[in-house]
Amino acid sequence: MPNGLHGLRSLKSVLLKCTCEGLDLSSRPNLRAIFIYEPVILLPKTLHGLQELESVSLHRKYDGLDLSSCPNIKSICIDGPVTLMPNGLHGLRSLKIVSLKCKCDGLDLSSCPNLRAIRLYEPVTLLPNALHGLQELESVSLHCKCDGLDLSSCPNIESICIDGPVTLMPNGLHGLRSLKIVSLKCKCDGLDLSSCPNLSPIRIYEPVTLLPNALHGLQNLEKVSLKCKYDGLDLSLCPNIETLDIEGAVILLPNAIYGLQKLKRLKLICNCDGLDVSSCQNIEAIYVNKPVNLLPKSLRGLQKLNIVWFSCKCEGLNVSTCSHMEEIYLKEPVTSWLNAQHGLHEDKKVLLKCKYDGVDLSSGPTIVEIDIYVTLLPNSLDKLIKVSLQCKYDALDLSTCLKISDDLVRIERYLYNRVETLKYNLHGLQNITNVSLKCKFHGLDLVSCKNIEILDIEEPETLLPNSLQDL
Repeated sequence: MPNGLHGLRSLKSVLLKCTCEGLDLSSRPNLRAIFIYEPVILLPKTLHGLQELESVSLHRKYDGLDLSSCPNIKSICIDGPVTLMPNGLHGLRSLKIVSLKCKCDGLDLSSCPNLRAIRLYEPVTLLPNALHGLQELESVSLHCKCDGLDLSSCPNIESICIDGPVTLMPNGLHGLRSLKIVSLKCKCDGLDLSSCPNLSPIRIYEPVTLLPNALHGLQNLEKVSLKCKYDGLDLSLCPNIETLDIEGAVILLPNAIYGLQKLKRLKLICNCDGLDVSSCQNIEAIYVNKPVNLLPKSLRGLQKLNIVWFSCKCEGLNVSTCSHMEEIYLKEPVTSWLNAQHGLHEDKKVLLKCKYDGVDLSSGPTIVEIDIYVTLLPNSLDKLIKVSLQCKYDALDLSTCLKISDDLVRIERYLYNRVETLKYNLHGLQNITNVSLKCKFHGLDLVSCKNIEILDIEEPETLLPNSLQDL
């Protein structure tokens, strides 16, 4: 009932998620916490003048909300069909936490000096100076409209996340020495972060554009993810970077990562002509795609490198000194892979989709996937546990690969039966469960492969009598 709480003057906390039309809480002077959900219907000004109110959470329709007469509010969370008045939070000096996802056109929070955490979502719109001078502000997350945002007068901010129709001023983060975390996906032309010395992880996305020296000398920077416009990126003076992920309209200087001894993971899909990674001695994983141009000896001496995925330009890539490789993936336009077999003795997985004649994998890989343009040497696959071939291989014999198991032996014809097999080449492979053959094969005998569960043969084959008897 609308008057169901009448007379409860000692009431301090209310949580309602029930049917109630015309609820009025203004006569409950001692209320400190209010949580209202649908289908409750509140009367206008039902929260007016609640002097002891500290926490409000509204998830129900409310038109014309004004909390400025509740001076002790510390926390506000509004998510729903609520219309907050532009001055509805004016002068709330005790307010520390605000989370709004409601309608409010022209919100101004500058008169709430003790705010520490702000989360704002559309359809809220902020005034340009709505956060000006908030000395205690530590965390800002904006996903709403704001033109001309400037946070440089908020010296204690530690975390900023902006993703939405926000226009950040080029100097909007200038001098924020406490700033540690930045994630930006908004409009900002010519951002400079070099005056924020304690930045650790940063994530910058389009349409942000960075100045050439925007990250210069950031000694504490550990994780960098850039997917925005940046001409002439150089990170060589950021010695503590551990993870680097760069994509899009970034031009990386050839020596941009020189001497980054703590770098462990590198992912590049950007412009870089003449990349050399050899000075990053602790790197463990490298993912490089077009249009990067990698130097042939870029990987020399990288003893801790165990994962390489390349689909970039490189003439004569050499991994012979990378002794701890576990996974190698090479795809065009990598045009050759010289002396690579000497560094493969600990590899577990090799995927080749580039030009390479005379590949010898006999020293170690256990999972192999080879596509066109590759010619394998005979007897080079003895240690396999999984194999997928779509390449040139004359007289293939897998009968010595006794470790092949699990669910995959796939051999596919590519251009005029490029894979040709020997009689009995699957003999003794007792652990395989899935066989798919799409190549030339005379005298197929699967009688010793007793655990096969799925068999797919598409090309004209000569199958020996009784070869499927015990399957």
